[in-house]
Amino acid sequence: MTTALWTAFEAAAATGGALCARGGDPRRWIAEEWAAGGVSIDTRTLQRGEIFVALSDIRDGHEFVKSAFEKGASAALVARAPNDTPDGAPLLVVPDTLEGLRDLARAARMRNFGKRIA
Repeated sequence: MTTALWTAFEAAAATGGALCARGGDPRRWIAEEWAAGGVSIDTRTLQRGEIFVALSDIRDGHEFVKSAFEKGASAALVARAPNDTPDGAPLLVVPDTLEGLRDLARAARMRNFGKRIA
């Protein structure tokens, strides 16, 4: 990861989500920070240091959270913690992951002061 596009607290503020770590001590987790250099919705193309977004369509993206962490995801945006999520894995829990992805996109656009051409 070269540049952090999101810190844990920025992503939580943008989505209104709750930061937690599966199986970890929440008091210890809150003091820790992660950063992500990108966002991915597909574990086949996920790059180390990206946030994995568990979207649900034909397949439920929550089935791939473990794989995302095995490939180096810095965190996962989820609606629930899958049972096979590694202990201590950083999660950003939101009611709806598609809406959470939209929230991240809106926040990213708002912090870009470049010209927009429609």
